[in-house]
Amino acid sequence: MGNKWNMKGDNQVLQIKYILNDLVQQTYKDSPRLAEYKKFYVEISEKVLKSKHGDYNIKLHRIRIFNLYRSDAAIAGTTIHELAHHIDNVNRGTTDHGKEFYAEYQKLLYMGLDMGLFSKGEFLAATKDAADSNKVTKMIETYQIKDIGYRAGQNKISVKNCYEQRETLKQRGYQWNKINKAWERNVTNMEIEQEIKFLNEIALKPEIGNATAISLNRKEHIVAGKGSYDIKEALKKEGFHFTDKKKWEKEGTMDELLVYREKYPHVRFMMSHG
Repeated sequence: MGNKWNMKGDNQVLQIKYILNDLVQQTYKDSPRLAEYKKFYVEISEKVLKSKHGDYNIKLHRIRIFNLYRSDAAIAGTTIHELAHHIDNVNRGTTDHGKEFYAEYQKLLYMGLDMGLFSKGEFLAATKDAADSNKVTKMIETYQIKDIGYRAGQNKISVKNCYEQRETLKQRGYQWNKINKAWERNVTNMEIEQEIKFLNEIALKPEIGNATAISLNRKEHIVAGKGSYDIKEALKKEGFHFTDKKKWEKEGTMDELLVYREKYPHVRFMMSHG
């Protein structure tokens, strides 16, 4: 993974590139063009666009993903769609939405299902508003999934609010995810109980997730709406900041949201993703 084709960005992008490389490896393992198929990189953009969810640059071999507020299945669909453009471009020297592109997209989707990157239901629900949703539905609704045991027994542990323990986590193999603002590490089913015990001993509460998914772990924010002006000084002390959208906002969880609703019953609090 040490050449110019890898990726730009942080550990989150690195994990996605690893999974996409595995997807390419499994789909085209007997192809003489396998090495070329893996010559692409991924960028994640925090831009919110109405016109598109992602794109592929032929000259740069670059996949870009936008609109990070969407579900993991929707992100996976966009990412694999753009990867299919890369495969199509390697094959033909160009790419469009013709039959050649959809042939590669179908291969990648089938393998994605076999690898457990997403389920049929998740994928179809997430892509029902896409321009080609009918075509994609026909591709996969009758496909018989073959579980290939991809990353069997792997779990992703995420730990937040652990500044004082960061060196300990680094030494234990955790990596910083700047999008999720968490230290993360993959562990097996056999290791997970011991790892949770270790984290609890150093006063940390881990979150357990899926190690196989193409996931961006988007930020969640608590937004204080109607009634917030009257308690703005209290909100500052709670860690809220006034955004350019003229809202009081802070990163937080649903549990924290419920606490604020009880503490400040005259203020309208809500969750915002992205």
